[in-house]
Amino acid sequence: MKWPEKIHPAWILVLCLVTVAAATVVGVDRGGTGATTAAGARTNLAVPNVSYCGTSTTCSNTQQSSPRIIWGVATLSGGGTAVIGSISPAFTSTSSFGCTCSDSTASVNACNVQNTSTSSITVNGHTSDSVTYTCVGN
Repeated sequence: MKWPEKIHPAWILVLCLVTVAAATVVGVDRGGTGATTAAGARTNLAVPNVSYCGTSTTCSNTQQSSPRIIWGVATLSGGGTAVIGSISPAFTSTSSFGCTCSDSTASVNACNVQNTSTSSITVNGHTSDSVTYTCVGN
């Protein structure tokens, strides 16, 4: 294949994005299950090492066993609340994971996440804004 003499930078960006998107959708089957669907491949991806610093100002760097990361987008309702439930498998305890959030609708609006149980969280924020949340733990 002969490359054109001039390649527009936008085409390079598109090619890179398509390559990254394809790798993300297909994933890597590290669990030996032979997953062929995008959802199955994503669940088999290895989670990086996760360490817990503890509650002091000096990080104790305690390696977490069976770490996991979940994230999603919720639209707040009922005065700015969304309950995210049915997290499966559940975290080991309400103190074994931490969550953060950011308001996607208006970055100046604050939000927070409460660990309601080992399998659900409550996201609080401004009225009917869209909020992205991330939880990390075991």
